[in-house]
Amino acid sequence: MKFRFEIIPAKSAFGIDYSDHLMFVGSCFAENIGDRFVMSRFNTQINPYGVMFNPVSVANMLYDLAQPNCPDYSEIIGEHKGLWYSLAHHGSFSSPSKEVLYENMIAAHQRGHFWLNQCSVLFVTFGTAWVYRENKSGKIVANCHKLPEDRFTRYRLTVEAIVSVWLNLLQKIRTKNTNLKVVFTVSPVRHLKDGAHENQLSKSVLLLAVESLCRQLPYAHYFEAYELIMDDLRDYRFYDTDLAHPNDLAVAYIWEKVQSTYMSDKTMQCLNEVSKLVQALNHRPLHGESDEFKAYRANTIKRIRDFELQHPGVIFNDIEE
Repeated sequence: MKFRFEIIPAKSAFGIDYSDHLMFVGSCFAENIGDRFVMSRFNTQINPYGVMFNPVSVANMLYDLAQPNCPDYSEIIGEHKGLWYSLAHHGSFSSPSKEVLYENMIAAHQRGHFWLNQCSVLFVTFGTAWVYRENKSGKIVANCHKLPEDRFTRYRLTVEAIVSVWLNLLQKIRTKNTNLKVVFTVSPVRHLKDGAHENQLSKSVLLLAVESLCRQLPYAHYFEAYELIMDDLRDYRFYDTDLAHPNDLAVAYIWEKVQSTYMSDKTMQCLNEVSKLVQALNHRPLHGESDEFKAYRANTIKRIRDFELQHPGVIFNDIEE
C-alpha cells in the first residue's frame, strides 16, 4: 500500500553545470534555492533589488536591469520616520541617508545589469498575485515599507495581465541574451494573512499565468516546487513554526529534486567534491591557533586552488588565506 504520492520531475531538456551563470529572482523561496547554488559554488546572483513577491514588481526590476544606464529613481524614493526608502526595492535598501540609499541602488543595478546580460538560466519565483498600487503615481510597488495604507490600492492581478507583462519583458531580454533559458516556479510559501481561500486563488492565478507563458515560449519551463510541497510532502512537519514557510528539511528535498532534474552525473560528481571541500573549509576545531590546524587549513586551501584549476567554473571567492 502507498501512503504518499511522490512527484518525480522529468529530466530537463537542458542541463545546468559549473560553466553556467545563474540568476534567481522573486520571492524568498527563490533565495532558498539560490542559496543552495551559492553554497555549491555555482556562479549565482540572487535578487539584486531584494526579495519581491508579485510578478509585476519582479518584471519591473528586470526591465530596470536590462537598461545599461541606471534608471532615474527620483520618483520612487521618499522619507518616512527617519528612513529613506525606494518603492522599487526591498526594505533592506532603506537607510537614514539618502546618499547611501542611492549608492546601494546604483551598485545593485550595475551588478544586476552585468549578470543579466551573461545569465544562461533565469529562475523566476512568483509568490502572490496580490499587488499594491501607489495611488499618486499609479505604479505597482515592490514594497510598501509600512507607509500609510491610504497611499495604496490593493488588488489581485489577472492571468492576462501577468502574461502580457512577461511576454514583452522576455522578448526584450532575449534580444541581447539570445541563449537565455527561463525556469518559472510558484512559491509554496502560503500567504495566510490573505486567508486560506484567497491564498489558493492567488496561487491559481500564478500557476495559470506560468502555464500560458511556458506554452508560448519554447525557452520557458516550469519546475514543480509548489506541487512538491503541497502534494508530495503534504505535511506540517515540513513547515516552519509559522506554518507558512517550508522548513530546512523541505528546502533540502526540493534541492535534491532540482539536482536530479537539471544536473548530469558529471556535474553531480563535481558538486559532491565541492561539498567535501566546503565542509573541510568550514571546519572549526577547538584550538584554531594550533600548528596542526594551520597545516590542515593550508592543505585545504591548496586542494581548493588545485580543484579550481581543474574546474574553472567553480568559484571559491570567500577564502581568507
